[in-house]
Amino acid sequence: MKASPASQTDLALACFLIDEAATFNGGWLNLDAYEAWRSSELECGREVPSYNALIRKGIKLIKLARGLGIPGRPLGSPGEDPLKSIRDAHAASGSVSLSVSRYRRWCEENESAPSVNLLIYRFGTWNAVLNRAGVPISDGNHWYRDEDLKGALEAGRVQAVSATTAAA
Repeated sequence: MKASPASQTDLALACFLIDEAATFNGGWLNLDAYEAWRSSELECGREVPSYNALIRKGIKLIKLARGLGIPGRPLGSPGEDPLKSIRDAHAASGSVSLSVSRYRRWCEENESAPSVNLLIYRFGTWNAVLNRAGVPISDGNHWYRDEDLKGALEAGRVQAVSATTAAA
């Protein structure tokens, strides 16, 4: 039997439940973590729908949690900043920026660090991870920031206008 589409009220409730459960679990959520949170809420006398009850309402709780940017496993130790590993790897690399391959090599010796895939899943892109961690994006050899490209285009436009004006 296929579940019916969820109502806006049910979706709002699911988002609230996801936020509460993820907060309880240190910022991450999977099925076991949801059930652990739900058990603690039931012990306190609070009514919380089961995962299966939400599925019957058309809510795929874990898929919705991922869509909200909540990871399915801890990013490092509870209470630890997941981006600390990026800053540590950057400091250890000795380069201006931190490439994915440098970070992966660093992770080989630091097994508790969050994976590249997990960080990208959480923050969207590698550049977003670097931005959030406060690590420069460009090392001058590989990447260009949007501001750099726009500046170069503007400089080229100004130079072209100057050359045209001088020739006239």
